[in-house]
Amino acid sequence: VQTCALPIWPRPVMMSFWPKIARSLLSGDVPLEFRKRRNGCEEGTRVLVYASKEVGGVVGSYTVGKVVPYENLDELSAKLNTMGYDIQRPNLDRYLQGVESGFAHEVIDPQVIETPLKLGVNAEGKKIKGPQGFQYVDPENSDHARIVETLNRVADARAARVQAASSQTASTQPASAQVASTNPASAQVASTNPAHPQA
Repeated sequence: VQTCALPIWPRPVMMSFWPKIARSLLSGDVPLEFRKRRNGCEEGTRVLVYASKEVGGVVGSYTVGKVVPYENLDELSAKLNTMGYDIQRPNLDRYLQGVESGFAHEVIDPQVIETPLKLGVNAEGKKIKGPQGFQYVDPENSDHARIVETLNRVADARAARVQAASSQTASTQPASAQVASTNPASAQVASTNPAHPQA
């Protein structure tokens, strides 16, 4: 049986989304996810995004940021504004469509895979469907292990690209810029020049 190395806590989960919502979350267009229940999500939980309907497969993953429980939408709006999200109550009303209480969580570090990862077939040869709401990722489940391994490879490849791009930028930085960045006098002038905003 193929296994995968997964953290004991917080346990990774697989959550089901409509394809449109899955795309919005993984593209970064939607920074928050709202659920009626907590669905196993704690800060730091890795979520495998299962796109339902015509897609029928895992299309990426993200990490849960802060988890925000709320009893009513006024409370939710106030908490989100405190966190720096400028989301007005009427927008929450339209988006949540009357759901007054539940949990919101931040979507951090979304990662997309181009080809949806299917869940395979069961012992009877029938296609395995995704979770109705959510399920914990099982390291002893060969389908789960295969999907996690693929997502890890995608993450490693992206990290390598970022590091390569950073190294290339540093190697092509003009000598004058390097001198200016390390020259205390020039740094002091830049920080007091009205044309340059304060950090």
